[in-house]
Amino acid sequence: MNLKKTSKISGISIAACVFCVFTFQTEVFAMSFFGLKLCVFSAVEGKVLREGKPIPNALVKRTYDWDGENITDEVTTDDDGNFSFNNQYQKSLFAIFPHNPSVGQFIKIYIDDKEYQAWGFQKGNYDVNGELDGKPMKLLCDLDSPKQTHKASEFKNYVGICELR
Repeated sequence: MNLKKTSKISGISIAACVFCVFTFQTEVFAMSFFGLKLCVFSAVEGKVLREGKPIPNALVKRTYDWDGENITDEVTTDDDGNFSFNNQYQKSLFAIFPHNPSVGQFIKIYIDDKEYQAWGFQKGNYDVNGELDGKPMKLLCDLDSPKQTHKASEFKNYVGICELR
């Protein structure tokens, strides 16, 4: 009788271990256990122009607000004026609770000691490409264009010199 209890406990232990191994390997469970993985700024591809010509070596900074901090990363345009940023993620244990996401986003271009606001937006979700309702962010930034409000979708606007392409 004692032998059967031991084998039953061993079977339960093995089943629990197998369950944990497979469960912790899934991204959804890992995110909910250690904090949700939230896309706070989707990937961006862009091109910087002046007078119709590409601008190489322009400094492009991407900034977003998260948990009371401004977080910035930066790249330099290539010889053809192109730049890109990958998706930017943060984690939060509190995102499982109902709330209205609000992530301030900015992309600024620096050249010849002058700052140009390429993109200013208030992201209201944590979806990849959620800024443009699922479409990838592709910007054409003409330094000769004025900073203005652009329609991103039916209910969303952004402010900057860049046009969506």
